[in-house]
Amino acid sequence: DVGYAKDAGLMDPFGFGNARAAQAQARGGLTGSFRIDWKAPAVTRAIDAELGQRVYRAGKHVYSRIQHNINTSVVYTSNGIERSKPGEYPRRETGKLRNSIFVDFRRIVGGAVVYVGTDTDYAVHLEKSMNRSFILRTWREEQSVVNSILKRPMR
Repeated sequence: DVGYAKDAGLMDPFGFGNARAAQAQARGGLTGSFRIDWKAPAVTRAIDAELGQRVYRAGKHVYSRIQHNINTSVVYTSNGIERSKPGEYPRRETGKLRNSIFVDFRRIVGGAVVYVGTDTDYAVHLEKSMNRSFILRTWREEQSVVNSILKRPMR
């Protein structure tokens, strides 16, 4: 009995035939033979689980880097508050932006998806209008790390 043929719904895919193995075994000739069982559903589940974990870890990595990048405090001076300048990451004043960053992981048909973002009203304004990109900039900076998380060899 060849496990992979039965589980995958295939009948004798290589033309070896189970009868041939039974004959060799009856003659005592299976001493140098081996059997490979391919449990397609179990392997598929394991691969799906591993890749789902990788997608989640990649999202968590970007999430933590965004939080790190926007954690520098504003500077209070005698002239007022020194906020971020164009091209810099937004500085933390109340912590509302930093605390609003989220990771939303979902399994979908055929894979998984992770969303990293914020639900604050002014985040888009910071990203696009004020030249203080923090989500897209962090994503671009971390793409090589994300790729290494997703592409490393399976265990």
